[in-house]
Amino acid sequence: MALQLRRGTDAERSAVTFADGELVYTTDTKKLYVGDGATAGGNSITALTNTLDGDLTGSVFGDDSTLIVDGNNNSINTSLISSVSGLSLLLSSDLTVTRTDTPVIALINNQPSADLTAANTLHGVLVFKTTDSNGTNNSAIFGASAEGITISKTDGSYALPDSNKFYIGTNGKFGVGTLTPTTKLDVAGEGRFTGFVQFGSLTTVQRDALTAANGMVIYNTTLNKFQGYEAGAWINLV
Repeated sequence: MALQLRRGTDAERSAVTFADGELVYTTDTKKLYVGDGATAGGNSITALTNTLDGDLTGSVFGDDSTLIVDGNNNSINTSLISSVSGLSLLLSSDLTVTRTDTPVIALINNQPSADLTAANTLHGVLVFKTTDSNGTNNSAIFGASAEGITISKTDGSYALPDSNKFYIGTNGKFGVGTLTPTTKLDVAGEGRFTGFVQFGSLTTVQRDALTAANGMVIYNTTLNKFQGYEAGAWINLV
């Protein structure tokens, strides 16, 4: 002989305050609730569980029926992880990715109605920060655009001047203090070397094949001379 609980649609349940300990089953949403004598609609049985001991298979939904973990598509709905300043994901411990092929963590900026191809438009950022008794300290930002990636020290602002940034371009050029490097290494500002600096050692034939610009300095191994490019011509420096 079957034991049947009080039952009805979810809308009908929401309109009733059930007695303390009374069970009710919703025939449309297939959920079980228990009354407390005060709460309209009762309390979800799942809401009374504080811990889960065991394996979970399938998808996970929040108490508002919003999808959190999609077991069918192997994804997490990050729109449910938000802060005042925008979307963020905070990790309290190390994140480990285990795969049989190359491990990948993908941060995807899906903006179908926006054009993200403008120069140096950040497609996403990784922010390193600490929170302790002194408050929250933002230490560094890694940002990615269509042209390359930027690395910068930060005081909490994303809109830092270019002079604060390192830039690695997809064109193979590296900029210090500039997002538009024109050579393999482009330093905007002063530079200091604590060791030696070796200038390019080229033969006269190799020198003449360069696209020379005023201010270039080389060591000519054919002539055994330091040479500089000045006013459109190569001259001996010593």
